[in-house]
Amino acid sequence: MLLAAVLYEIYNLIQASLTGSTARAQRDGQDLLNLERVLHLDPEHVLNQSFGHVTALAVPACYFYATLHFIITPAVLIWAYRARPVAYRQLRSVLAVMTLLGLVGFWWFPTAPPRLLDGAGFSDTLARFSDWGWWGSDAVPSGADRLVNHYAAMPSLHVAWATWSTATVCTLTGSWIARAIAASYPLLTAMVVMGTGNHYLFDVLAGVMLWMLAHGVVRYATLMRMTAIARGGRVVGSGGFARGVGGVFSRLISAAGGACSGRAGLGPLGTASDRGRPPRRRMQRARADTGAEYGR
Repeated sequence: MLLAAVLYEIYNLIQASLTGSTARAQRDGQDLLNLERVLHLDPEHVLNQSFGHVTALAVPACYFYATLHFIITPAVLIWAYRARPVAYRQLRSVLAVMTLLGLVGFWWFPTAPPRLLDGAGFSDTLARFSDWGWWGSDAVPSGADRLVNHYAAMPSLHVAWATWSTATVCTLTGSWIARAIAASYPLLTAMVVMGTGNHYLFDVLAGVMLWMLAHGVVRYATLMRMTAIARGGRVVGSGGFARGVGGVFSRLISAAGGACSGRAGLGPLGTASDRGRPPRRRMQRARADTGAEYGR
């Protein structure tokens, strides 16, 4: 809950900072689309037209866009907590770091989505088919549009969360059926966010890269913590994580959720008996505590 509150406050700050930045968001969106066209990597318009002319595609896509990330992401997180409590620590940290970096991306590169890009010829699929559901043009209930950042196209958190969910399921289960279903989720998400006019292809790719970056940050921080324990160092939960990651983002995640250690505000890591053990034994214990490689 604390972590969610921290992220929500950061989101509000970003919202306030973007007031009056419509011109920049339009410029950034147009530059992004122009670059895709130069590289012949612009499937958004074809997908958007297809969705707009086929109700049987548009309506399910609207429900997909408006609901699934609110259902699947927390459901996978809860399942990971119940199924693999040790692995959950790192999975939670990856999700938190990824979301926080995504919010920073919204502030650093405000981008108008295709549906709001002036003169680009995209239709707003959710607005066009709003009579089929509860949403307005922003995939939220009517009256709640003030909570929406209209210029948060880059990166796509829909795709980032879907990629995280797929990676989590594929890591924690051995079922090929479950893995195949999970693998289809980010692919479908990519089609939906482009077809509804909410994201560019580069937003989609940035969403995948965002998960990769967050995964690497958490892995690096965990490695630094294990190395410090193996050397018999005294590492404070929040301070040690911040030194391993290096930056304010790590401090926020550590303070909110304990980050990789899962124990915010902890004293020296390791028990008194650890200090008499050789480095190899301490490293083995550190691996057990942190659930290296997501509990494998």
